[in-house]
Amino acid sequence: GYGQMSVLLSYLMVPFIQLFGLSPVTARLPMLLVSLAGLAALYALTRRLFGRKQALIILAVTAINPWHIMQSRWALDCNMFPHFLLFSVLFFALGQKRKIFLYISMVLFGLTMYSYGIAFFTVPLLLIALAAYSLAKKTVKLWEAGICLLVYSAVAWPIFAVMIINYFDLESMRFLGFTIPYFPNSVRINDLALFSPDIFHQLIQNTKSFINIILLQKPALLWNSIPEFGPMYLFSMPLIILGAVYLAKRSLDKKDNGLGRFTIVAWIAVSVLTGLMVNGININRINIIFYPLCILCGLGVFSMITAFKKPRIVLAAVTLVFALMFSEFSLHYFGPYNAAISRHFFSGFGEALGAAEEIDTSTIYITNYTQYPNSYHVSEILTLFHSRIDARYYSGNAPAYDSNGNELLGFRERYRFTDFQSPFVVDYDAVYVIAVAEKDL
Repeated sequence: GYGQMSVLLSYLMVPFIQLFGLSPVTARLPMLLVSLAGLAALYALTRRLFGRKQALIILAVTAINPWHIMQSRWALDCNMFPHFLLFSVLFFALGQKRKIFLYISMVLFGLTMYSYGIAFFTVPLLLIALAAYSLAKKTVKLWEAGICLLVYSAVAWPIFAVMIINYFDLESMRFLGFTIPYFPNSVRINDLALFSPDIFHQLIQNTKSFINIILLQKPALLWNSIPEFGPMYLFSMPLIILGAVYLAKRSLDKKDNGLGRFTIVAWIAVSVLTGLMVNGININRINIIFYPLCILCGLGVFSMITAFKKPRIVLAAVTLVFALMFSEFSLHYFGPYNAAISRHFFSGFGEALGAAEEIDTSTIYITNYTQYPNSYHVSEILTLFHSRIDARYYSGNAPAYDSNGNELLGFRERYRFTDFQSPFVVDYDAVYVIAVAEKDL
């Protein structure tokens, strides 16, 4: 019921935790490495679709993009979605000529299904559009499309099985050591407009949210964007529009096979549909739109530079503007923003718990006031993480010992989570981990 609902990032963490232990670094490293790989994939894709100069500009624009930097530095499961979709599209483009890459892209599209719940309907839609285009252009034969369907299904069928099991209230099943579970409760199905009691009203609200977050870049959740800069820099929308015009003009170029234009348009269309269908969208819920927006922004910059007789002067001016904004962003990101965001990432909890663990006492009382009042599950998750609690000890199937070899109480006897608001008997053989806001209690 809380966090890490998409399993792909969790699996990618496993080797790093196995090699280097459990820590914020090992939890966050997969996202950083995949984000860096995303930059390389973006350059490879856009160089193939548009040309080397355009690809270099797109790469530069994306490398200093606030959204790309901020999502790469924390371990939010759904932020794997745009990167794996990008990898999939890259290999799909490569597969137009070498079919082995086409089949690799189907493996990647299948893996993308495990990056975010929204992928359940966005990935098939994009695949259908790309398949229809490729078949119409005869770059893919019908039997090759059939193999693609088989490869994609071989990777993606467990996530479809989860949906079927839960929709029809069937029992959990196991296959080759993997659990395909039934969940008694679901909170996310209500996030889709199609399941809203008033679909029309919900679509209007979703449209307003989309315009505010994407087009106007209004202040959003603090961990997703900095209000002074927005996810794309506040001045970038005219460049994105210019890039869209450039993309439209390419349709008149007979040398352009249309794959790049269609891919970007289809990607944006699916992203916009996601924004309209998902209730209360925020930046991480519509994160797949930002790579194509970065592409359009880069194409807009290229279009503006090449429109003048002295392109080097324009390039220097544009570079200076972006460099100044990136410098301002960096100063703010590592300065005032760092202090403001720390409370959202439970600053001090790990240090306080570590100090409590060093005190010779049988019981530790831990505040429920972490993310918000009475957030018991957050406090417990943070305790499991920072104290590196063994799963067998947590579940009551194995004992745990202190540094002197003395057996500890069971997990729920040793770690007691409380809001300190209800009357409780003070335990003088205990240590208390409390929030600053609770000091008066």
